[in-house]
Formats: sequence, C-alpha cells, structure tokens
Amino acid sequence: MNTQNYLEDTLLKLRNINSAKLEYQTGYEIKKIPTLRKGVYRNIPPMLSVRYRQYSSILDATHGDWLSINEMENLWLPYKQINDERIRGIKRSLNSNIKEWDNNAGSIFQHDRLSLFAGSAYTYEQVYLLWLDDYIEPQIWVYDANGNSRFDTFDDYLIAFLTGNSYEHSKPMIW
Repeated sequence: MNTQNYLEDTLLKLRNINSAKLEYQTGYEIKKIPTLRKGVYRNIPPMLSVRYRQYSSILDATHGDWLSINEMENLWLPYKQINDERIRGIKRSLNSNIKEWDNNAGSIFQHDRLSLFAGSAYTYEQVYLLWLDDYIEPQIWVYDANGNSRFDTFDDYLIAFLTGNSYEHSKPMIW
C-alpha cells in the first residue's frame, strides 16, 4: 500500500464512524506548510502532498479536525482577529496545551519546527508535525485522552488509525 491507499481507507473508516457524514474541503497542490512560528513554512513532503491534493481540510477526522493551510495560517492571528469560532477554539486549546502540559510538543520544541496538523475546539486532541533536520517526512506527534503517541511518518499514523492500535505502531516518546 501507499499513502493514497491509506488515505482512502482512512476516509472510508471515518465515514463509517461518522455515519456516512464527512465534511471536507477539496484539496489542491501546495508547496509549503506553515509552522507555528508566524511567517515560517516548511516544504511539503511527499506523503503530506498526497493528503493536501485530496483534501484541504476534514472535520471530525482523526484526533480532531485536519486543518487546511489557510486555517494553519489563521493560528498566527491574534485571537480576536480570528473570524472562525472553530479555529478560535483550536487556537485556545493549542495555547492552553502548550502552556499547561509540560510534555506537549509545543512546550518542548521551537515553533519553527512544529505545525499543527489537526486540532479540536472542544477537546485536547492535537496532531503536530515535527520537522527534524535531515528527514524528508516530519514525525507525527499525537495527543488525546489516552495520552500521546509518536510516529515516524504520516503513513505510520494512518496505519495505526486503520488497525485501531496507535500504541502498537507508535515510537517511544523521547523524554
């Protein structure tokens, strides 16, 4: 299998979970992904390029909403300037998790090395992309009610979701 197949299988599973209702925006070609540091972007790696060509954003996906590039950029805005209530809630959760959760990726790593791939306005679910030197694909750092998991690639993350055992497929956290 490859990223395209894992992504299609993930969307089928999400449709089953969400009773066939799945809200998404059609994807498009992108070149860069914004980090948490305003104005800083990372080049799109091959696996994530597949995702963004298919889907710009997906609501109620794995670990919250998968964010579009525009939604990631909106996280740079001051809270009161964000017009979308859902994105304001995601920013509120993001900032709270960074401030209050010692082992949150946002409190461990420089913000030019992190992108928020997914988040929730209503829970503390988050998925970060961690951009490491000398690696093409970013690591995936996941936070949810069960704890946290780390995956070497987007494919590894999708496989864990599809098999229903994220901890079996995740790597040990580094602290």
